[in-house]
Amino acid sequence: MTAFVVMALIGSFFLIFGFVVWRFKNAKVIAGYDEKWVKDPDGLARWVGKCMMARGMSTWLIGGLELLFSSKNSDNTVFIAFMILSMLSSVVALAGTQRYCK
Repeated sequence: MTAFVVMALIGSFFLIFGFVVWRFKNAKVIAGYDEKWVKDPDGLARWVGKCMMARGMSTWLIGGLELLFSSKNSDNTVFIAFMILSMLSSVVALAGTQRYCK
């Protein structure tokens, strides 16, 4: 149950932050953002915001799966799944940002 609460909090953070970046097209809060190197800041904000919202939803899904299939080692499994998911989604988000750079 603790893992679900932690995953829900983390997922909520990603969802809210991603929504703010996507909806208000606020590219300046993105790490590593430099106006000199970005040719479409609104597109970059849309892409990064949607990627963060997808990460938040998948974090909620991992936490929900922990509730359904709870066992003795489910907390470790949830942590490992979250770390792998975070790394993969970071790679996808970073690869997608290249189309908005000069």
